[in-house]
Amino acid sequence: MLSCFGVNGVTVITESIVEYLLTLSKLMRDAEILDVGAGSGFFIIYVANKVRRPISMTSFYVMDITPAMLSILEGKNSKIMPSIGIT
Repeated sequence: MLSCFGVNGVTVITESIVEYLLTLSKLMRDAEILDVGAGSGFFIIYVANKVRRPISMTSFYVMDITPAMLSILEGKNSKIMPSIGIT
């Protein structure tokens, strides 16, 4: 994945998402966040780790149509709940 965006590109994308989530005035301590089309969780794991530092009770869920991708995510033991599906 890094070869597509480069380290700098990945950092810009994930930091932008984290900044947005942390500046939401209504993001509560026990917020629930869903990533649709998460694949193997490359981005969401980084985002979840950064958001959980100041807001530890935040729950993260992912949805993807590919079971193999969700299996990879589960193997990373990231405390992110996967679900197969489409919207």
